[in-house]
Amino acid sequence: MKTKRYFKLILKPYRVILKHFDKDIRISIGKTFCCFPQLEEKEIEIPIFENKLGRKAFYNKMNRKLKEYNINGEFSSEILSFLHELGHIYTYKRINEIKYNIGTMIIQGIQAKLCSPKLLDFFYNWYFNLKLEKLADKWAMNFIKENQELVENWQIMLQENYNKVIPKFVEHMKVKYKQDLLA
Repeated sequence: MKTKRYFKLILKPYRVILKHFDKDIRISIGKTFCCFPQLEEKEIEIPIFENKLGRKAFYNKMNRKLKEYNINGEFSSEILSFLHELGHIYTYKRINEIKYNIGTMIIQGIQAKLCSPKLLDFFYNWYFNLKLEKLADKWAMNFIKENQELVENWQIMLQENYNKVIPKFVEHMKVKYKQDLLA
């Protein structure tokens, strides 16, 4: 199977979820979960593998938010990230973007030079407190609260797809590109 085909299989459940939202939202494979709400055709990028420290910091933050919103249940990092990125699309206002971009550039510049996990935690928390991030979190939490059963079903669908496709994709990358994605 070709790499492009694996990408389509990885994105398939996300496309199913997107049918419940705006038809102008595109989805693609990227390096991290991120969103481009300012584009005419909005886009969300989904990673195959992500930075462990950043993923853990995000997941811990979202679990605190779930408790804050009195939402019971276990939610995966993937579904929380995806809903957070959708939240960027539905809460985006151009006026907030300038401060956000400046804050993000400062944080990324410092993170690139630092290795200390304690300092990285500080900068992740700074990033998470940017207005656009907080608005996306709020949207995601409200959506989960109002649609918990649907979100739980989406989470199951994402996990089943992940279990089915990712091991084959990892093996494909080892054979075809001599690249161990899990190393």
